[in-house]
Amino acid sequence: MGNPFTALRGLQKRALARVAPLALAAAALTGAASAAPGGPSGYGHPPRPVIVHAPVHYSGYYPTPRAPRRVWIPGAWVEQHTRVFLPGHTERVWQEPRFEWRYDDCGRAITVQVAAGCWRTVQHPGHWKVEAVSLWRPGHWSHGQR
Repeated sequence: MGNPFTALRGLQKRALARVAPLALAAAALTGAASAAPGGPSGYGHPPRPVIVHAPVHYSGYYPTPRAPRRVWIPGAWVEQHTRVFLPGHTERVWQEPRFEWRYDDCGRAITVQVAAGCWRTVQHPGHWKVEAVSLWRPGHWSHGQR
């Protein structure tokens, strides 16, 4: 059995919890009649009703909090949509040699090569694309609800 003094203290708390609301209500009702004319407001109005809020039940016992239950959440494949930049492709293009007409000192027209032919690399612009990526989320422990 427990300590008798602790049991006595518990009884005192419970008794006080049951008697206190009644004592408050009695004090409020007897204090409602004031010496001022016209009630406690003092302006000739009837006294206002007194509302007493008191606890209905108090046991003095509070349960100890329990640790939350742990729940295993299994791994799963999750589809995630991400924006991905796809760079543009490169292309090799042949540039023709460039010729122009020139005139010599005698006024005759001569064809002259101004630029040689060569391969040029052309970079085309890239673009954004939304891709669905499947990711594996491993299983883990989670704190579930009680």
